[in-house]
Amino acid sequence: MKDTKKRKLQMNILGKHEKLWTQLFLRTKVRTFKLHLHGVEHYSSDHSELIVSGDSGNLWKFIKSLKNPMFFVKLDKIIFTFID
Repeated sequence: MKDTKKRKLQMNILGKHEKLWTQLFLRTKVRTFKLHLHGVEHYSSDHSELIVSGDSGNLWKFIKSLKNPMFFVKLDKIIFTFID
């Protein structure tokens, strides 16, 4: 049986995005990858912070899925940090 350690991930999303659509999109992605949402902060129209936790494998899948283009978000960069 695999050791499934729960980890916490902090993500800073930089780039032009609409708060409402981005929030809905991210909440759907979080549920899809069976992660737990701990908080979302929208600092401005081009900076949001998201904290999620879950299995390491699912966190990496979540990160990779954000690399795909989204029509309502123009991302400049995503900075992620694992916190425990």
